Amino acid sequence: MTGNGQAISMTLFKARTYDVLSDFTQVSVTATFEMLLAVKAQSRFKNLQDLLDFARKNPGKLTFGAINPGSTQNLSAHLFKQTSGADLTIVPYKTTPEVVTGLLRGDIDMGFDFYAGYQGALSDKQIRILATSGEHRNPLLKDVPTAVEAGLPNYVVTSWNGLASRAGLPDPILRKLNKLIVTALEDPALQAKALRLGMDARGSTPEAMRDRMAQDIVRWRSVIEKANIAPE
Repeated sequence: MTGNGQAISMTLFKARTYDVLSDFTQVSVTATFEMLLAVKAQSRFKNLQDLLDFARKNPGKLTFGAINPGSTQNLSAHLFKQTSGADLTIVPYKTTPEVVTGLLRGDIDMGFDFYAGYQGALSDKQIRILATSGEHRNPLLKDVPTAVEAGLPNYVVTSWNGLASRAGLPDPILRKLNKLIVTALEDPALQAKALRLGMDARGSTPEAMRDRMAQDIVRWRSVIEKANIAPE
């Protein structure tokens, strides 16, 4: 199992024993999922534009919770800062439940994470989602605009998982594996279960997965460098 986390690791870690592109054969993407920008239910910010307007007029005042520096959530928060031009203070947490707790206690003004991490607080109506980071609206949150729709052009972040094999996998085996994986992901029960977790279970060609990995390596390298995050 691999994904955009491995694309990030290509820049984030200096001491690697592998290259995610040359040492593996990309087989198929298995699921995609986007970030949710959350505030607590009682927040004064009713939409993304309200939040951005306040942040731009009050540099450094708003706090933004996300897990582990270098995680997709954390780097997506840095990209949010870079794209919006808003001076926000990113507060690192070890786990998603800690982000949610910080949000509900008022320790942070907003939080960034996946749907599955916010599911409990959403069900209890303790938090409100101002925007999602995907290309399209989340089917579980049909009334919530994407960041692009909400006034932040060019901000699209879609995290993903996929399956890879060893480098040099014979093409006939690769094609057979890919066909079986894509077919399995079309199962309605599997798709319904994935959707409940905020995931879009959908396969891809090996070529599309490799292109996606290569593009994400370049994209996240730029974010890491602009955020002055030192490789470990």
